[in-house]
Amino acid sequence: MTQDTLKNYFGTNPRCRRLGPWPDELITFVSAPEFPKLEWCEITEVLLQLKLTKFCDFKIVNLIRSNPYKHTFEARILPVWLEAERIVDAAALLASILDWAKSGDGKLKEVPDDLAKDFAIG
Repeated sequence: MTQDTLKNYFGTNPRCRRLGPWPDELITFVSAPEFPKLEWCEITEVLLQLKLTKFCDFKIVNLIRSNPYKHTFEARILPVWLEAERIVDAAALLASILDWAKSGDGKLKEVPDDLAKDFAIG
């Protein structure tokens, strides 16, 4: 799966300037073999140094900064839809991906290549 798989699936506007991938340094850090062994305080210490922005496909800065009034994860890649069914379907897909991510008992998991098969989309 590429980082554009979900954007393509949802039909995200490719010209949107308020979106973008996370920095390579973040991907390198979370992909390191020692990452799963770190405590959350150690992780946030490193992540705060990366100067992450909210202008990403998925905004995680509020989780990292531990703001008690903003403990949110934002899926910013969703287009503006007026049909309730599309919004509910997108929410269900993102919920199933997050459920999959947290089901690893703290172990690093390989992201599936086939979203249609693993998350029943298509």
